[in-house]
Amino acid sequence: MANRYAVATGNWSNTAIWNGGTLPQAGDVVRPNNFTVTIDQDITVTSLRNDASSPAVAGGSFVITATTTRTLTCGIESTGSAGLLLRLQSTGIVNLIGALTNTGNNSGSVSAAISIEANSTVNHTGNATGGSNIAGYAVPCPAIRIISVSTFNGVGTYTGGSGNDGAGAANAAIEVTSAAGIVVINITGNLNAGTAMLTPAVLIRNNNNSSLNVTGIVQSSSSYPAILTQFGNGNSGISTQIFVSGSIINVSGTNAICTHTLKISSTTNVTWLMQTENALVNKTLYSANALTGFPLVAKVETGTIYGPSNEFTGTLDPVTVNVTVDTNAIAAAISTSLETSLPPLLAPPLAPLLATDLLAEISTSADPLAERLRNASTVQTTGAQLQSLVIAP
Repeated sequence: MANRYAVATGNWSNTAIWNGGTLPQAGDVVRPNNFTVTIDQDITVTSLRNDASSPAVAGGSFVITATTTRTLTCGIESTGSAGLLLRLQSTGIVNLIGALTNTGNNSGSVSAAISIEANSTVNHTGNATGGSNIAGYAVPCPAIRIISVSTFNGVGTYTGGSGNDGAGAANAAIEVTSAAGIVVINITGNLNAGTAMLTPAVLIRNNNNSSLNVTGIVQSSSSYPAILTQFGNGNSGISTQIFVSGSIINVSGTNAICTHTLKISSTTNVTWLMQTENALVNKTLYSANALTGFPLVAKVETGTIYGPSNEFTGTLDPVTVNVTVDTNAIAAAISTSLETSLPPLLAPPLAPLLATDLLAEISTSADPLAERLRNASTVQTTGAQLQSLVIAP
């Protein structure tokens, strides 16, 4: 692995701007060395960094300024006080394959692994982790900073930072801040809050009409939510919408999502794991539009096994459940019982008729015993009472 660095400002494709006079290759760690390098071609290297590694100094940036499609296969790591590492300053499509990381900031300057500053579409595959600023430097340190109308499509795990200076600057994996227009973020993967205050996985602030769509798990830490929208400018941000298809897990009483508008996706077979008042107990919520495995309400009888994974057993509520009675089956059972009490020659023709008459009488009579028999399916004590009755021959 070689350490490569720029020796002048210019285009990536220009060999003259690189130490050694050759282009960086796969396996190289590349630094701008306090210059500005315009990425004018697809690149594959181990990583882009902006820290110091003698003789290279900290600082500088890589920029994409052309309206085109670029694919960058590498990790991107903003380090310390070096600021914004990869800046997207034009419309177009940028494909990023690799981890995006911010390790912190100690100079009072905003830092980020990538800064989306124009109406572009960014497709990212990999994980992203926010930074950790220190006391006295109230500046945000996200891995991904979005300040323009844009679309970000991410596949991976996005995690907030590990520390905060306590002065109100957040260290998110993705931060949308004061973008002049609609920002759309689509995540297929997990959003995890960081381990300190103000370390959400996604922070959207002072931005209207944007949306965050998550297919995966959204989980807070014990310190902070995984998703946070802030409304610093009056009602700004209220119309931002969050859609979640997957588990929402609150940890130690900390909400996984803090926002004005939350919509739970109603796609088929979706469940969400939600924390109860007991921090150690979670409950699974089922989408009202995904009733696979559920019988009709009238069929949820005692002992019925149902649910998407056969995880429920039906019970019988005598107050609210209207039980459907199979009168034909009951008549047949009564007829069979009567046959043992009638003379052999009379039993076959009389037993069915007597059974039908008896059922008709039970269904309409005001007699207390008939009323009890009508409710036999919903009154638990009826069985015990009937056992005391004897039908004489």
